[in-house]
Order: sequence, then structure tokens, then C-alpha cells
Amino acid sequence: MKINTYQKILLAIYGIVFIYLSILHVPFKIDYDEIAYDTLFSSKSNLIITRLVLIDVVITIVSVVLFLLLRNLTLKIKYPSKRLGKISIYIFVIITLFLLTILAISRYKGAENKMTLMPERKVDSVAATTKEVPLDSLRALTKSENCTQESALKAFRSYMNFYYPDWKIYGNPVIKEMSDCIYRVQFSTMDPHIK
Repeated sequence: MKINTYQKILLAIYGIVFIYLSILHVPFKIDYDEIAYDTLFSSKSNLIITRLVLIDVVITIVSVVLFLLLRNLTLKIKYPSKRLGKISIYIFVIITLFLLTILAISRYKGAENKMTLMPERKVDSVAATTKEVPLDSLRALTKSENCTQESALKAFRSYMNFYYPDWKIYGNPVIKEMSDCIYRVQFSTMDPHIK
């Protein structure tokens, strides 16, 4: 079976898009309702394999259909020589790879800049006037930020997502404060591996 020029271009585009969506634009589960896209080599841990496979299958099916449609296309581009036609295809592929590389680098830099930005903290007016934050005030400030039911729920969900990603939590977890910055989480779940 002979492949025409349009099919070669389609195969090149398919290869570039497949690599981009399989390595540089991969879905990760951040929270229960939140999905973020990042590179496959990022530090995120909850890769959504089903969504990744679905994206790759859809791209492959669309490319196969287009490949079969382009099989009977007989329009020929008249180049002064065959060598000029090949050079133009190579230039197109190189420009596309260059643009995808720039896009990936800019996305990586943007994600890196978001990680380095630290939120501003509010400091007591007494500490601001003396230019030094007393140790007790700093402890109280970090305790008021980190020792809450919301932060305990967030830590619980993060723990469950990391260690038990396929376990489903039924209902809303109940959080009770046991002592100073120690919380007890009650929840209902079922082992998905036991029928």
C-alpha cells in the first residue's frame, strides 16, 4: 500500500499530537472535583489513566478515519522538484515541534512561578511595630492557620487519595477535635477488592 503526501502529513501531525497529549499534557486528579493537566514527569501522584487512555483512543480513531479518507485523495501539489516538496514537509514538522516545545517550556515556567509565589501572612500589629515576631505569636498564628477542621479534612483526603486511591468514601466524614491540634475523623468506606 502506497502512502500519499497527505497521509504522511497526517501521520506526522498524529505523532506530534499523540506525544504531546501522552507526555506533556497529562490529566491529574487534584481534589475530588478538580483536575489539572501537567507533564508526565511532574511531582503529582494521582494520574487519571482512564481519561488519558480515552483521549489517546479518540485521537487514534479520528486519525485512522482521516487516514482512510485521505487514501483516495488524488490532488497533487506541483512542486518544481520532489526535493522541494520533501523540504517543505520537513520544515512544517520542525516548526510544529518548535512551537510545541515553546508551549511546553512556557507552561513549565508558569507552573514553576506559581509554586514559588508565597501567600502573604498577616502579622499582629504589635509584632509589626517591633520588627520581630515573638515566638508565642508565631505559634499562635500557625496554629490558627493549620489546626482547623478544614485543614484536618484536607489532610485526611490527601492521605486517602495517596494511600487508598480506589477506595470510595461514603457520606461526609465527621471530624472531632480530640486535643490541641489533634483531630479524629470518622468515615464510612468499603474495601473495593473484597466482593
